Amino acid sequence: MKRMLFVMVSIVFALPMLTNAQLTLEKTYSGVSAGVAQTETYGSKYYVMDVSSAQCKIYNLDHSLWKTITLSVPSNYYLYDIQYVTDHLFNSDNSIELLYVCYNYNSTGQYYTYETRVVTETGAQLLALPGAGYNWITDVAGAGTKLFSYIYDYSVSPYTVTTKVYAIPGNLPSVVNENLKNVNAKAWPNPVSGSLNIEFDLPKDVPSANLIIRNLSGQVVRSFHVDGYFGNLMVDASGLASGTYFWSLEGVGLKTVAHKLIVSH
Repeated sequence: MKRMLFVMVSIVFALPMLTNAQLTLEKTYSGVSAGVAQTETYGSKYYVMDVSSAQCKIYNLDHSLWKTITLSVPSNYYLYDIQYVTDHLFNSDNSIELLYVCYNYNSTGQYYTYETRVVTETGAQLLALPGAGYNWITDVAGAGTKLFSYIYDYSVSPYTVTTKVYAIPGNLPSVVNENLKNVNAKAWPNPVSGSLNIEFDLPKDVPSANLIIRNLSGQVVRSFHVDGYFGNLMVDASGLASGTYFWSLEGVGLKTVAHKLIVSH
């Protein structure tokens, strides 16, 4: 009887703690996807990708607009992804720089064509890679910082993939290195309407993990347990509503950067 009373009292005292825990909405960025920019000169910022205007808009932590960067997109292409909004990664000056990907859909051949560009906030182009649809940057011990760009050609069957590795003068912001890990991973086709093929290489010290797909609200819509023995997973995306999603690998000692996924039916 005394034991039951102790449990009931414990629950009563725990209730106020749960009741006081609240999630407070700060800001809603309508019609765009948002992320976090880490800069050495200006600190942390929010950034959004505005597809309709082909712009990257950067906001202060109080959500006031700080900069608007208009991105050059080839004719009949659309903005697909913005990554690595920084200041000292791609060059040594204090201007904002970023990497972005755009795409075109060939309705006759029913395939996608991509292009990756790296630019400064003034629009100066540092790199242009036709065909590159997926990119990741990592610090390689003893070799500096590298950009891996994967170039896809879906106009041929079977499609081809070419990887280009670039040396980068700067380093990833320390907060990115500490909190998130880059692993060799890619998903295609992207955008996808049916079957999605995801390839990944888990670190040797991580025997298994969860491959998680989230919607723009952060809700988990799909979760799969994966291990290092099989580095490939086929996902049926036909049951997902059209829109933007993010997928990542998470487990003990592992949390990767989130990769954007577009579902289009």
